[in-house]
Amino acid sequence: QPQPQPQPQPQPQQLLSPSPSPSLFSLLSPSLDAAAAAAERTNAADFLSRKSAAESDSWFSTVKLKTATGLNLNSTLLAREKAHATPACGITQQVGGQDDKSVRCPAKCPVFAEHKDDGVHCDFRCVAATVKECTELNPLEPIPDIELGTCRACMVSGCAQCATDGTDTCALCSSGYDVTPTGQCQSKFFYVWVVVFLFFGVVLAVVLAWVISLALAPAVNTEVMQHGLDHRSRSKLLRPTEVRVGAEAVRLQRKPWQLSTNLCKTEVAGPGLQLQFNYQRAIIVWAFVVGIAWYVLTVFLDPELGRLGLHSGGTARQNCIVVAFGWNAQQRLMPTKVIFVACVYVISFILAIVFGVSQLRLFQSSDAQQTTHKDFCARCTGIPALTGDVKVEEELKSQIASTLQKEVVNVSVCWDYEDVEAELLQVLEQDLSEREKKRRGRRRRASRSNPVSPTRGAASPTAGGQSPAKTEDGEGKEARRVCWAFRKVEAALFSDETADLVNHAGESDGVNEKDVSAILKSLVCTGQAFVVFQTEAERDLAVQLSFQLGGVPFHGAQIKLEAADTEPASVLWLNCVEKTWLWKLKRIAGGFVSYSLAMSFWVFGFYAPYAYIILSSNYNYGQEASMVSSTAFTFVVVAGNALMYFTCSEIADKIGFQSADNREVLYMLLYTIACMLNVLLDMVVTYFMAYSMLVGAGFSTWNGRPLKEVHTFTARFETYAMQRSLGENLWVYSFPSTFLVPFLIEPVATIIGPFLIMKWLVRSHTGIKRWTGERLLTPLPMDLSRYADVLLNVMLAVLMFYFPPGWTHWIFIALACSHIVIYVIDHYRVLRCIPSCYYSSNDTDWWAQWMLSLPLGLVLASLVFKMNSMGIFRFTGYALIAVCTVAFCLHVLLHTWVLLRVVPRFGKQASSVLNAVQYRTCAQSHPVSWFASNPVFCLRSKYVYQHDPPCDFCITGKEHLLRLNEKQGFYFHDREADAEVYVEPESWTDFRGLFAELITEVQQLFMADNNNLIGGDGTDCEGSWEQHGSDSESLDNSPMASNRSREGGGAEDRLPSLQFGSLGAIPETTKKNDGQWQGQTQG
Repeated sequence: QPQPQPQPQPQPQQLLSPSPSPSLFSLLSPSLDAAAAAAERTNAADFLSRKSAAESDSWFSTVKLKTATGLNLNSTLLAREKAHATPACGITQQVGGQDDKSVRCPAKCPVFAEHKDDGVHCDFRCVAATVKECTELNPLEPIPDIELGTCRACMVSGCAQCATDGTDTCALCSSGYDVTPTGQCQSKFFYVWVVVFLFFGVVLAVVLAWVISLALAPAVNTEVMQHGLDHRSRSKLLRPTEVRVGAEAVRLQRKPWQLSTNLCKTEVAGPGLQLQFNYQRAIIVWAFVVGIAWYVLTVFLDPELGRLGLHSGGTARQNCIVVAFGWNAQQRLMPTKVIFVACVYVISFILAIVFGVSQLRLFQSSDAQQTTHKDFCARCTGIPALTGDVKVEEELKSQIASTLQKEVVNVSVCWDYEDVEAELLQVLEQDLSEREKKRRGRRRRASRSNPVSPTRGAASPTAGGQSPAKTEDGEGKEARRVCWAFRKVEAALFSDETADLVNHAGESDGVNEKDVSAILKSLVCTGQAFVVFQTEAERDLAVQLSFQLGGVPFHGAQIKLEAADTEPASVLWLNCVEKTWLWKLKRIAGGFVSYSLAMSFWVFGFYAPYAYIILSSNYNYGQEASMVSSTAFTFVVVAGNALMYFTCSEIADKIGFQSADNREVLYMLLYTIACMLNVLLDMVVTYFMAYSMLVGAGFSTWNGRPLKEVHTFTARFETYAMQRSLGENLWVYSFPSTFLVPFLIEPVATIIGPFLIMKWLVRSHTGIKRWTGERLLTPLPMDLSRYADVLLNVMLAVLMFYFPPGWTHWIFIALACSHIVIYVIDHYRVLRCIPSCYYSSNDTDWWAQWMLSLPLGLVLASLVFKMNSMGIFRFTGYALIAVCTVAFCLHVLLHTWVLLRVVPRFGKQASSVLNAVQYRTCAQSHPVSWFASNPVFCLRSKYVYQHDPPCDFCITGKEHLLRLNEKQGFYFHDREADAEVYVEPESWTDFRGLFAELITEVQQLFMADNNNLIGGDGTDCEGSWEQHGSDSESLDNSPMASNRSREGGGAEDRLPSLQFGSLGAIPETTKKNDGQWQGQTQG
């Protein structure tokens, strides 16, 4: 037989995939199945019949078929020649998955036209590039596009019927559109959208102009600004003042945590936050394992596993090839996909339970090792409603001590003060403000007697980081603002006339002493109190004895004691009121109504117009949504998320939880539900948009049925065209739009932006006083909503199991990488950018563990769906939806049962050795006690009991104002913590130096050994300081305190920070010269 001529090999980029290429076995096999041989001969004969006579003679001279027993090498080459050969003009050819989608027509007939009247799907003919030739085969595609190599319809958004002149013009527009003189379609609401976008554009321009005017305003209030910045630094998370080193207690000054602190092992804000970081880390590892596992399968098993669903079409011919090839490949690879999804489900479920056990044991271990305020406290209930003129605290303390024979430190009673909350807080803030004034006076006097030269970055009283020249003639320069209109509005808000309204707390006369005493005596006890014992062992014995005695008699009632389950920093004292079930039901019902109204407003006010725009667009030949639609989508997502964020926070606050931990649980659940609804609506809109685009592009199923004739949801969803489109849309929706971008914007919107605006606002207005400056510059608080973000991203990732596998490893690796970035941002934010907080409970983590059942349930449902597609099941229509839903619900029930019944059995047993640590030891290290956190207790200590000194109210950033009174159980005292120096670089040299320090700190973050830098509980053990007096005010009279004073230029004690760096401080070497405490370079 004559040898075949060598055929030109197609370029790799022209092949849809290498899978159609023959293997070595198929090339050398002497015979094949008779049916396959017959099919091959039939296809070859059909192909040859479409060629001209001359081409047929030449073809037969090269390729010959063998007998019915088999095919030789030439038959395979025949199939490849057929797939990549240039079509002949005027010959109709049906294409399939084996064809090359990059083949072009000859130059004399350069465009493909789809034959719509021959009853055969995917039939194409090469025709001349004329309107007549195109419309003869398909009247709906009158435009010959030589660049695309096909006849197509007009690409006019909103067009229902194209013009027949071969141009991109429309003859008839869809409903809601009008034809313009140029043949385009314009929305009837076009001018409405113009007005809307102009309105928001003007608002944005005004806001930007105001921010620019603030940035360029001269600094005339730098002293208040610097005071606010100092308070901002001291209000952040600081390390405890005491750490156990062997048998001795080492006293340390409270300082910021090092960036190298491992938040998965170290408690910086309670075990609740530690559990959240472990949760994020577990999700990162799981996502990486799933993504890498699927990638390994694509490398060693079949490369098409990593490409299926990524092949793109474009023209009608290319779409036919993609659908035919994709359907065949999907069916061929379905067993591999089913086995992999089954393994992911089983292994992930087991790992989720193991991780739940690990989280529980971590929490129990942390609770056993750490000694905190709740370990010494018992919660009392059943106290009668006594008024404030009764000395409830003293009587209850005496009664419990005498009945239970245990020493009681003190009792903190809960009071109903909701109606007078503002007045009482004003009194407390006024008292702290007066004491701060006295401290500033002493520091000024000390600085004049012991001056110290300032160092680089030190803030002077006149400039505060600004050049003194900028503040000369301050009022005159303040008037010369960029925009005088902004200056007028700001002056009305912060002028001296309105200063008392804005600065009501610390700068006004406030409520007099007689009024305070009258208010306190009119309050009523809520029936709850917190009793503090000397040791945890005595607390446990007291609780046990109280249970045995049936309670402790008190004013005709039997009060019951139970161990406290929360920390004082988490108690919401205003809500510690015994309310009836009717009141609670009203609050819950009100919250539910508010939540429903907000969701309805979001759906019908934002999503309905967006869905209308999307579904009324024209998607012929792959046209995408217009720029108006994309902009509207962005606005919908941003506005909807902001609305639901605010609504969820307000509802969680209004319910009236007595603990911040319980409030965080509800907030996390509400926010998760809102995010899930957001994703569900997005998926619904994406589904209809993808369907409209595919119908407009003329897609069909693998067997030739037009997609527009497929009417049921399940049938549409199972078509390869929809599967490929939805998989691609899910990837685009997930990364980077959902996985990463919002979390990169978050630091700008919640940290950097508010910090800069508030700083510029404070420094440019003399009407803003110290107390208001502190509030404006206080960083935004931390919450546990990151659980909801993590769960949402995980659910998006597992949805990819429903679609072709080409995106599987990409989406899981993108999930892992994105959450690494999120973890780093959260790590830095916690250590440098949030006010002090404490999450003592694992309730939020338990609910997050339970909500892992939702993505795992989706994995199981996708497994059932794929098994049905594989042919293992035979469900169709609503039956398939019902079966998948049942599988999802069964897993949620199983997961819940395991978390409730199985996981607790593997927790750590409580230690039988009772802790003998004294309460004094704990209270000296943790400033927020059961007494200092209760505002009414602090006021009663001063105005009712006349304690000397009284109990000071603990405000974040002002812990140094707490005074000692060991007789009453007030053990915390501390010097004023070092504040960061916010250096504003004025030259490239300054900026380069600050950048070099930042690089050094980052290097230390990755190179430092935690065990060498941090003590057993994460506290730096580099030095200690000795006590200088009985209270914190006496410490300010020491030589160290005078050296630290700002007026004296003692800025070497400060940690420099970028001016825009509310993100944190860049430390430099700190030196002390008094010989009592030697600091070292802090990482």
